Amino acid sequence: MSITNLFMIPAILWFILSDTVVALDKCQSPQYLQLGKKGMISCNYPGDLYAAVWLNSTNVTSNGEPFISLRDGIISGPGHESEEYDVQPNGSLTIIKVSTKHNHIFGVTTLATIDEDPIFETVRVVVYEKPHEPYPTIDTTGCDQKSLCFLELNADSSLSCNVLQVGEVLDDLSWKLRTSSGDEHISSQSKSVTASVNELQSYHTVVDISLKPSLSLRVFVCAARSDVSEVGNTESTILVESGTLEASSEPLLVTPNERVVMNCGEDVSFFVWKKVGQTEEIIAFGTKSMSKVIMPDGFTLQNSSLVINTVGNPTLGEYTCVYSTDGVTTKLISTDVTFQEEERRTGWIIVAVVVVLFVFMSCIVVLLIVFRRPGLKENNSKDRQRTTAATQQQQQQQQQLLKPTKKVTEEELKDWCKKVVISKDQPRATHDGIVKRLKEASEKEVDIQKIILQDSFTSVEDNGGAINLSSGAVLPRLITLKRLDFVNKKWQKWDLTKLISILQYACHRSPSTEISIERSLLPFKFENKLSTLQQKPRVEWVTGVASTGVQKLNYVTEQWESTTLGPLNENLYYMLLIDIFSTIKAKMAVGGLL
Repeated sequence: MSITNLFMIPAILWFILSDTVVALDKCQSPQYLQLGKKGMISCNYPGDLYAAVWLNSTNVTSNGEPFISLRDGIISGPGHESEEYDVQPNGSLTIIKVSTKHNHIFGVTTLATIDEDPIFETVRVVVYEKPHEPYPTIDTTGCDQKSLCFLELNADSSLSCNVLQVGEVLDDLSWKLRTSSGDEHISSQSKSVTASVNELQSYHTVVDISLKPSLSLRVFVCAARSDVSEVGNTESTILVESGTLEASSEPLLVTPNERVVMNCGEDVSFFVWKKVGQTEEIIAFGTKSMSKVIMPDGFTLQNSSLVINTVGNPTLGEYTCVYSTDGVTTKLISTDVTFQEEERRTGWIIVAVVVVLFVFMSCIVVLLIVFRRPGLKENNSKDRQRTTAATQQQQQQQQQLLKPTKKVTEEELKDWCKKVVISKDQPRATHDGIVKRLKEASEKEVDIQKIILQDSFTSVEDNGGAINLSSGAVLPRLITLKRLDFVNKKWQKWDLTKLISILQYACHRSPSTEISIERSLLPFKFENKLSTLQQKPRVEWVTGVASTGVQKLNYVTEQWESTTLGPLNENLYYMLLIDIFSTIKAKMAVGGLL
């Protein structure tokens, strides 16, 4: 033991034995320290202290030796010599690397000056770790590492939810039943477990679920609550379906290659889409706030509606949507997607012709392969190699530009921003890279000349805050975006709020972003509101950009469709769109309204 320690210990113990120790609330308890990080047990003493002694003990009169001491600016003790601890001038204790052995109560005795009474306090340290997953884990098939999953229940069962090895930081982990009127607490068995002294605490909760004879779609939520910001309040959701309900299907006649939207119901809170055949196939499920498409090839979601992007023979058949509007009552709607008879016959004729042509062309190709000259074969091989190499090089350059770690010059960014194409065939990683580069261009005030959305647009967030893409990526507001083109194979009818949101997205910059829409069905009834014509709308209609306009409109099946194309009738146009644009200042270029 050093001379300093020999001096310090008797002095402190003399004050203790003289019964002059005072306890104050200067060190908050408990304090949370992250495993493996540098941590500090903070104490709120005014100014620097004359002396501070830290012990692994809750008893001020114990004879345990302090592991680190501070006296008159000099630090000593085994904890200091091993470089495990340090003491700040105000008495706070620094742990160089937090481990599970620090998960206990510390004691500290301090002297502000040599003439004042010593102060003794205890601090409970809770060692924690960030969860391995950003949300609780539901322990059932299909829910691994997912915050939203689906379970089809055929017998009474139970659901288990875990948050593993985080420490004593969760105030609550419990199950709730979600309805449209709010979350209902349900009876569940919760416990915390520590496997060994060197392992942090884990949390488990189990709820029993009974099978219901009638069709039932319920949403169970496993919610974790913590006051520690790094752990936070998170939840995982599982949709549970049980029981049966018979329902007759409504026929939906379609044409080949058509884009079809099947509605689930009005004001849907939770839903599950299935394709019914010899076996049921889960296609998609979700809630109002989140959804998941299990079979992404050929299908997308539009809120709770299921979209068949291109109708063909594999996508024909019966589809059912099990849904609930309030989280209590469950409903079912069934749709039988089939070709019109004439289209079906035409489709088979086309298939037969294609097969014959394919066989014929295959024979020709075989003959060419057999009889072509070796020199021609060699030249064609070299041409293909050069073309393939050029294509691969171009793709590699594009992928390199979208890599997060890639540093691009301003010239490269300007050249790339001349025309940015976002399509639904691109993976999520490509969309994320594109969004990152667009944010970078907007921050550096580089003009984004044009963005083309090819079948990748799904919705616009409230008040035009951002555009949601098909992959789940989000396109934020871009202050340097000059033109935005919506190019979809076939637009379905839009509700007014969605169209207004698109315009609001364009209004945050000056001059406004120019929006080009290929075509659109306007889903509202026409009314001649002369009172609104007294004031000119704050919308700039770009004339001349479209070769045709709308001259005559018919109201058919709750949609306005143009029957005669000709010069734009300005008064009719204003009467039709005045209510949409009355509060929006935007610029639009429309290639033709259907």
